[in-house]
Amino acid sequence: MSVILENIEALKNAKRFHIGEDYTYIWHTSGKLVGFKFVILQRENHSEYLHRYLLSVEQNSKIEKYFYHMDDRVPSLIGGNIYFERRYLDDAPINEMLHLDSVL
Repeated sequence: MSVILENIEALKNAKRFHIGEDYTYIWHTSGKLVGFKFVILQRENHSEYLHRYLLSVEQNSKIEKYFYHMDDRVPSLIGGNIYFERRYLDDAPINEMLHLDSVL
């Protein structure tokens, strides 16, 4: 299957999420990247849709979810430990990863 057809198929099957722009704090943390999915994200009070990854990161024996921009490094980092900056909102089911700073 061509790359274009794969991208079209991913768009058709992508889940859509809406996220607010509020946050409690920004900080650095680390964890093991265990998986990712392609999703479509819409920010609060904006009409455009953004293509993002929904990353699953194991932290303290618990899986946390983060939205992250499309980064070619992500598939090759599965199973590795990463250090990143996140924007965190208390009690949010999914938070946002701002920068993937390094691989540990």
